[in-house]
Amino acid sequence: MRIRLFAIFFCVFAMYGQTPLGTVTGLAVDASGGSVAAASVTLTNNDTGVRRTAQTNSTGVYSFPDLPPGTYRLGADAKGFRPLETRAFAVEAYRTVRQDLKFELATATTEVVVTDAASAVVQLESPAVGSELSPRLIIETPTNLRSVSKNSGDSGLISGILPLTVPGVVQVGSGAKWLTPGAGATSVKVKVDGIETTFGNFGSPDNVSQPSVEAVQEFTASVLTTRAEFGGMGTITTATKSGANQFHGGVFWYLRNSATDARNTFATVKPFQNMHNYGGTIGGPIKKDKTFFFFDFDGLKGGSATLFTPNVPTNAMRAGDFSAFAALKNPYTNQNPFIGNSIAPGVLSSQALNAQGLLFPVPNFGPSTLTAANYRAAFDGPEVHRTEEIKLDQNFSERHRAFLRYENHKDNYDIPGARSALPPTTVGTSNNERRVNFWTVGDVMTIRPNLLNEVRAGVVILVSASSSNFLGQDYMKQIGIQGLPDRGPIHNLPIFSVSGFASDNINLLNPVNDGHAQVADNLSWVKGRHAMKFGVENVDFFVNRYMPNTSGIQVFGAYAFTGKFTGNAYADFLMGLPSTVTRLEPFPAQYNRFRDWSFYAQDDFKVTQRLTLMYGLRWEYNGPAYALNDNQYSFDLATGKIVVPNQNSIKQFSPYFLSTYPVETADQIGTGRSLRKADKNNFAPRFGFSWQLDGSGKTALRGGWGVYYSHYSGNIPGDLSRGPYAATSVTTNNIVNNVPQVTLANPFAIAGTPGTVALSAVTPNLLNSYVQQYTMSLEREVTRDIGVRVSFIGSKGSQLAYRRDVNQPVASTVAFSNARRPYPLFGSINYADNGANMLYNGLQTAVQKRFARGLMFQSTWTWAKELSDTDDTDDFELNNTIENSYNRRRDRGNVYSVPRHQWMNQALYELPLGKGPLLAGWQVNALFNMSTGNWFTPLISGPDPSNTNTTSLRPDVTGKIALPHTVNQWFDPSVFTTPANGSFGNAGRGIIQGPGFVLLNMGLQKSVHFERVGTLQFVASFQNVLNHVNLGEPSGGGGGALGVVVNNANGGKITSTHIFPAAGSPRTGQLGIRWNF
Repeated sequence: MRIRLFAIFFCVFAMYGQTPLGTVTGLAVDASGGSVAAASVTLTNNDTGVRRTAQTNSTGVYSFPDLPPGTYRLGADAKGFRPLETRAFAVEAYRTVRQDLKFELATATTEVVVTDAASAVVQLESPAVGSELSPRLIIETPTNLRSVSKNSGDSGLISGILPLTVPGVVQVGSGAKWLTPGAGATSVKVKVDGIETTFGNFGSPDNVSQPSVEAVQEFTASVLTTRAEFGGMGTITTATKSGANQFHGGVFWYLRNSATDARNTFATVKPFQNMHNYGGTIGGPIKKDKTFFFFDFDGLKGGSATLFTPNVPTNAMRAGDFSAFAALKNPYTNQNPFIGNSIAPGVLSSQALNAQGLLFPVPNFGPSTLTAANYRAAFDGPEVHRTEEIKLDQNFSERHRAFLRYENHKDNYDIPGARSALPPTTVGTSNNERRVNFWTVGDVMTIRPNLLNEVRAGVVILVSASSSNFLGQDYMKQIGIQGLPDRGPIHNLPIFSVSGFASDNINLLNPVNDGHAQVADNLSWVKGRHAMKFGVENVDFFVNRYMPNTSGIQVFGAYAFTGKFTGNAYADFLMGLPSTVTRLEPFPAQYNRFRDWSFYAQDDFKVTQRLTLMYGLRWEYNGPAYALNDNQYSFDLATGKIVVPNQNSIKQFSPYFLSTYPVETADQIGTGRSLRKADKNNFAPRFGFSWQLDGSGKTALRGGWGVYYSHYSGNIPGDLSRGPYAATSVTTNNIVNNVPQVTLANPFAIAGTPGTVALSAVTPNLLNSYVQQYTMSLEREVTRDIGVRVSFIGSKGSQLAYRRDVNQPVASTVAFSNARRPYPLFGSINYADNGANMLYNGLQTAVQKRFARGLMFQSTWTWAKELSDTDDTDDFELNNTIENSYNRRRDRGNVYSVPRHQWMNQALYELPLGKGPLLAGWQVNALFNMSTGNWFTPLISGPDPSNTNTTSLRPDVTGKIALPHTVNQWFDPSVFTTPANGSFGNAGRGIIQGPGFVLLNMGLQKSVHFERVGTLQFVASFQNVLNHVNLGEPSGGGGGALGVVVNNANGGKITSTHIFPAAGSPRTGQLGIRWNF
C-alpha cells in the first residue's frame, strides 16, 4: 500500500519515457560566442500554426521538449541584436534537434537574419542509432506491403517494412519475433503514440494493433539508445497523423493479382492471388489553430493461395516397401516381420494405415523414389480486413494541448491446412478472427517556460478465436486408437511426428481476450545548461485464455516416430511402434494478471557549446504474472515436490492425476500465488555523450553505455497451466521380451503412471535478465543533404533465462531407466532458470541522402556476430532447452537469426524527363537488400547414445563439413555420425549457415497535378522484380530453427524458398491508383 501511494504521489512530479515526441534545443550566442540571455524564442508548427514561446536562460540555453513530429521554424529576438529566423526543419520522434541561434548586433536596418536550419543528416545531441521513415518512404518504397502483410492481419509496417528497411533488425524465422542488434525478442518495445502494444499473452511485440500505413506520420526504430527514458533495448514507435489548418486527404486502391506474379520455384503452377486494398483519409481543422481531426479507413479483401510442399511417404513406403532404403533392423529376436526389405502385410498396423490414409496425401511430384517436397499444391483462402481510426487534437492555448485517438481493427480469414505443413484435403481448414480496440489520450501542459508536464494513457484489447472443419474425436474413431475418454467437440488432432516427414501439428488461435491499460505522466525541466526529465509508467496486463485445448495440444495424443526400432522412422510408424507417446487431459482456462512499474531520472548537460553529456538512472518492476484461479504450478528442486499456489489449486487437478504425488503450496517455499519472488533490484544506469568535433556542427562523435532488462509476461504461467491440471505424461516405448510396451492400437499408459508425468517449472528466484549495451558512432555531413555514419554496437547479456531438464540422468554407458533420474517418480522436468550469457558485436556503416533535388537514398551495411548459450527460437521468454543439463557452456554457439552480413538500400528518384503532362511527374523507387543466412544445428533422431532418454540430439562430426550448397544437398550429412555409447555428440550449436538472400524490388509511379483538385498517382511496383530464387532452410524433414535432422533421406535438402517472406516470394506485382489533396 505504501508503494502504491508513493507511486501515485510521484506521478504528479514525474515523466513517462518513450513518448514519441521530439525536442528542439540550442544555445543563443553572439558573434564572439558569448551567451545571449533573456532572448525571446518562438517555435511555430508549419502545419497547424501552433506556436510555443520560451526565453533563453542565463547560460543562453533554450529548449522546446515534447513536440509532435512535424515541420517547424524558429524565430528569436534579443535586445541589441537583429531579429533572427531559421528555415524550416523537421522534428522527428525521439530526436533532439540542436539549433543554435547566432545573433548579429543591431544596425540601422531591421531586416530579419535568416539562418540555415541545423544539419538534418547529423545527430548532435544523442548517442542513439536508429532509422526514421516518413509517410512518403512508407508508402512509396516498393515493398508491396501495406497495412496488412499476410492473411493473419499482421501489420505490413512491423512484419515487412521494419526488417526490410531498418539496418540491423532481423526477423526470427517467419513468426512474430523481431530482434534489434544484440537484443532478445522480449527486449524490443513496439509502441503507437507512446502506448505499449506488446500483449501479455505473447511476450513479444504485437503487430496486429498497428495503425494503417495511411495514418503514419512517422515510423521510428531506435535500435540503440542510452537514455534512461527508454525501457527496451530497441524501441519501435509509430506516431500517427493529426489534422492541420488545411484540409488534406485522399483515396486509394491497390491490386495484387497473380497475373503480374511469377511461379514459385517449388510450385507446379502459379498460385492464385486477387487482393484489393482500398480506403481513404481526411484531416483538417474543426476550428482553425485550435481543433483538428484526422480519420482513415483501410480495407483489404480477396483471396490468395497457400503453397504446400511437404515431405510425404512414397507409394512404395505406404505399402511397406523400403527396398529403396537401407536395410531395416529387426526389433525382435523371436520373429522376422520383414520380407526382404518390406514389412510383411500382417505386421502393418491398422491404426497406422488409417492415419496414413487420413493425414498423409499421396505424392504427386517427382520420381517415385523422391521423399523431399514430393507433394506440391496450392489452396486458396478468403480473407477480409478493415481498420478505422480517428484522432482529435485540441490546442487550448499556446501552453496547453491534448489529443484523443481510437483505432478499430478487424480480421477474418481462412487458413488452408490450419497452419500445418499438410494440405486442407487431409487436416482441414481453420477460420480465424481477430479484433483490436485501441484508445489513446494525451495532454501536454506548459507550467512555466522551462517546465512542461505531459500525461498519456491508453487501453488496448485483442480478442481472437479460431474454428475449424474438423474434430479430433472423429479422427480418433476413424484411426482406431483406443485408450482415451471421449473428448467431445474439440478442434484438434492426434499429432503424428515421423522424422523426415511433415507433421499434422495444426496451429489454431486459442480463444483469448488479451490487453492492458497504461497510464503515465512526465515532467521536463530546463535549468541552466541542464535539461532534466523524470518519469513514471504503470501498465496493467490481463490475459484470459478461455479454451486452451485447441492448438497443438496433445489432448488426442502425440506420437513420435524416430526410427528407434527399425532404423527407419516411417517403418516404425507403419508397424505402430512410436518411440514416445504424450498424453494430457483437457485442462481449465487460465486468467492471468500482472503489473509493471518504471521510474527514471535523466539529465542532458551541455558542458560546452560542443559537448553534451547524458546520464540517468532507470528502475523497472516487472510483476510476476499469476493466475486468478490459481491454476498454475511449478517444482521444488529441494523437496522434489510439485508446488501450487494454495489448496484451491489442488481441487482443480485432473482426476487422472494420482493423489500419491507429493505436492506443497507457495507459502512453503516463500512465494506468493505467482510461485515466483518479485525481482525488485532492476536498476539501470545510463550514460552517453555527443561531441561536435568541429565548430560547424558537421562532424560528431557520439557514444554511450547502458543496462537494459528483459521482460516476462503471461507466457510463463501459460506454460505452467498443464502438469497436474492436465495429468501430462510422456511414455517412452521399449521392446521387452519381444513385446513392445506401447503400440498404436492402445498407446496410452494409465494417466499419472509414475515415471511418465512430465512437468515444466520455473525457479522461484527467476530474475529479469540484463544486457549491457554500448556504442560509439562517428557521423559527418558531406553535403547539406548527405551524411555518413560509422557505428560500433556491442551487447553483453548476463543471467539470461534458459531451460534444462533437471530430471535428466548423467550420460552413461548404463542403459536408461527411470531409476537413474534425480527424481525417479517423474519423467522429464523442463526447468527455467537464469545463467546463460550472450555477446554481440556489430559494425554499421551508413550513407544517407535526405530528399532534395528529386533524390533520396540510404545504404547501410551491418557486419555482426552474436554468440550465446541459448537462443529464442523456441520459447519467447525462457528460450531454448539445452541438450546436456550438466553442461550449459557446450551449447554456446551462433544465434540462429543474426546474419554475419546485411546490406540494405532504398532510393526514390524523381526522373528529370522534362515538363508537361506526359514528361513530368515520373518517379522510380527501388529497394535492394542482401543478407547472409541463418545458423542451424545438426541433429540426429532415433538413437539414445547418451542413455539419458534423449532421442533427438547433436551428432559427432567426423571431419570437415562439405558444403555443396545445392537444393538437393546444401551440406553433406555423411560427415555426421551417432556418438559413442554413453556420450553426447561433439557437434556445436549453430555450425551450419543456411542460404542467404538477394532481393531487388522496383517501382514506377506517375503523378499528375491538378490545380485546386490535388494529385493523381498511378503506381506499379514489383517485389523480387528479377524473380531471383532465394532458397529456404535445409529442414531435413524436421527441426527447423531448433535444428536440422541429418540422419534421414532428406538430410541437407531444401524443399522451399527463404523463410523470410519478402525474400522467399517469387516476383509479385502491385498496381495502384491514388488521389491526394
